[in-house]
Amino acid sequence: MQSPEPPRPPDGAQDTRVLLEALAGVFGSGTLKESMTVGAGLLAHVLSSEQAAVFLADGEEPLREYWHSKVPEVRERIRATFKATALEAVRAGLVVTPAPVVVGERLIQPCAHPLRTGGRVLGAVCFSDPGEQGQKGVDRDRLIEAVTSVLAHKAASHEEAVRYRAQRERDQSWFKTLDNHLRVLDRERQKFAAFVNQTDTFVYVTDGAKIIRWNNRAMTVLYPPDGAGSSWVGKSCSDVCSRLREKCEDCPVSAALEHAQVIHHELRANVRGTEGLLYLTALPILGPSGGADEIMVMIQDLTGLAGLRKSEERLRTVISGAPIVLFAIDPQGIITFSEGRGLSALGRKSGESVGKSIYAVYADYPDLAQNVRRALGGEEFSAEIEIGEVAFEARYAPIRDGRGDVQGVIGVATDISDRRRAQRALLESEAALRRSEEQLRHAQKMEAIGVLAGGVAHDFNNLLSVIMAQAGLLVKDADPRSPAARIGAEIHAASKRGVFLTRQLLTFSRNEVVSPEVIDLNTVVAELEGMFRGFLRDDIDLVCARAPESALVRADRGQIEQVMLNLVANSRDAMPNGGSLRISVAHVAVGGSMARELGTAAPGPFCALTVQDTGLGMDSDTKGRIFEPFFTTKERGKGTGLGLSTAYGIVKQGGGSITVSSEARKGATFTVYIPSLDGSTASSGAVAPGLGGGAETILLVEDEAGVRSVAREVLEMEGYNVLEAEDGVKGLQLAMTHQGPIHLLLSDVVMPGMSGRDLAERLGVERPGIRVLFISGYTDDTMVRRGVRDAKVAFLQKPFTLENLAKKVREVLDGPGVGAAPVPDGS
Repeated sequence: MQSPEPPRPPDGAQDTRVLLEALAGVFGSGTLKESMTVGAGLLAHVLSSEQAAVFLADGEEPLREYWHSKVPEVRERIRATFKATALEAVRAGLVVTPAPVVVGERLIQPCAHPLRTGGRVLGAVCFSDPGEQGQKGVDRDRLIEAVTSVLAHKAASHEEAVRYRAQRERDQSWFKTLDNHLRVLDRERQKFAAFVNQTDTFVYVTDGAKIIRWNNRAMTVLYPPDGAGSSWVGKSCSDVCSRLREKCEDCPVSAALEHAQVIHHELRANVRGTEGLLYLTALPILGPSGGADEIMVMIQDLTGLAGLRKSEERLRTVISGAPIVLFAIDPQGIITFSEGRGLSALGRKSGESVGKSIYAVYADYPDLAQNVRRALGGEEFSAEIEIGEVAFEARYAPIRDGRGDVQGVIGVATDISDRRRAQRALLESEAALRRSEEQLRHAQKMEAIGVLAGGVAHDFNNLLSVIMAQAGLLVKDADPRSPAARIGAEIHAASKRGVFLTRQLLTFSRNEVVSPEVIDLNTVVAELEGMFRGFLRDDIDLVCARAPESALVRADRGQIEQVMLNLVANSRDAMPNGGSLRISVAHVAVGGSMARELGTAAPGPFCALTVQDTGLGMDSDTKGRIFEPFFTTKERGKGTGLGLSTAYGIVKQGGGSITVSSEARKGATFTVYIPSLDGSTASSGAVAPGLGGGAETILLVEDEAGVRSVAREVLEMEGYNVLEAEDGVKGLQLAMTHQGPIHLLLSDVVMPGMSGRDLAERLGVERPGIRVLFISGYTDDTMVRRGVRDAKVAFLQKPFTLENLAKKVREVLDGPGVGAAPVPDGS
């Protein structure tokens, strides 16, 4: 909308009054902006000013400005000056004429007049004063005063109109809000009336004189004062009390009126012909003064609720004595009920957690929180949960309202810790039974293999006996520097390795013949070092360290070798990527505490055989089971689990002990402790040095031709007279027909026809005083069954060397303690 053009000023001949009438007509209509803009333009035209502006202020701050400018580019450069000049005129309430301002080639003199009405300054007009260059014949001061007066009145009337409209809008909003509040109050009153009229609770309102002014429907229908449907309005509050009981003592309504407080009261009364419990509540309705003007009274019949409380108490007693936890949870996870003896297992009391979030109480158990969320999601289910060391089986069920929406969770948790322990014990028993069955099957297999191994060992022993003896004869007859001597020595060494392997086979079958003797562990380690180097891989370095003095022990050499082999094999398998292995012998003094720790028979001097590797090591669990039979850490089919258990059994049977020190990835150290022999003990049990041949007559009975031949050759080489037979029957015939003495029977044990023992018994009768030496390649178990392994029977285990044979024959012929012919059973 364009602003109307200001009227042109009249010529000087016209009267100023005409100009003022035109000015009044212009400002009689139009908006505030139009009026202020026209006023600024008219002022500029009348005064011949290039620039004129009207500033309206809110307080002392100019907020709105209305311009008339003949040169717009000049206006922008003097805007700030005009605004500051107008602000000063507003603040001072006076005409302000500051110093002129130079704009380009123009010299502009600002001049500001305040807009004043009713003693208030509403703003100011500011214009460029043309001075003497202005229009002639114009009453300048009167015109400015007229214009500012009209503008001030126009601004004041506009301000008043704005205030009026704002007040009218506020009044309309207030009345609308009041109407809304009245409508809300009316709806609440209707809802309240509907509610209290539907309840069975008695509700009535009394005034300050305790006269009933209103009562709900229940009082009219269920408890009418004067017949069916009659109202209590107008009657005294005491009438209600007297109907319930004869006398109303400590009136709660009077107390509520007096103290302006809510009063609660219980009373026993006759309710519909029966004794019941009533609960009365008096609520004061406060007036403007703050006192109670009226009292709202509510009377509830709690007779049924009291019975329900007793039932709840009985149920709570039952729950508290059962090993369960009954719980209820609202949709926010707040525990609303928690009872049961099962809580004591968790260190909690009944009701202790009520009002708390289950997610906070059991924050360390995310499975429990997940179960609660599942149930709140509408799922009914059972789940097992462990809280600390207590196991529960919990049943969760969502609580739904009439629309089917979940309003919480109820559940029961049963303590199943004892059942869990019983199940674990049963599983462990079943596992132990399965292990025992597996071990039994394994033992049966091992027994079958042992029988086979014993038979194989017997045949090997016969072969090795021939080979070793013949090799010994070859070396003995040959020049030590000749090839024959060298070849014989190599054959003898290979045969000894065969003997060692046969002993391994017998040990594996548990049927090795045990022959304790005095041996030096230093010597055993030295003799086995070469074999161990061939047994180990090239990436394993072997170091053997012997004790500075002889390490004499009484033990079966074959068993000691087997123990060492098993320990070395274990270390080899523990170093798949190579490493170092150290075998050492040392003397150790075992004291009382150490003896108890090792589990040895008694303290004293011991020899310690140590096998130390740099392999994978083992953890504490593995270390605790390392000596168990059939326990192995190898893959299925790659280990029997018998190596270390066999070593353990051999050492313990000999009165020693074996220990292991190890950590995962730090290698392992096995130490075997064997009782040591001093010099006197060693010498008393040692065999006298030297082979010592003789001229006695020996009856040699052996069914293996090779063994019989080499044995005869060795004995004849030693100077003995040898009678030879291939079985027991022929041996007996030869003994009966021989005219001269027979000093010694050298016989195999197991032979066709007549066994070696049967032959010895017959000769013991026929030739009293004859000495007997049994030889056999069978196992110790066979020898026991044949009755030739008691302490007084001399025995030589195949295979044997010529030195062993010659030495043993001489020992039996010379020794009084062993070698006597066995006595027949029953004699």
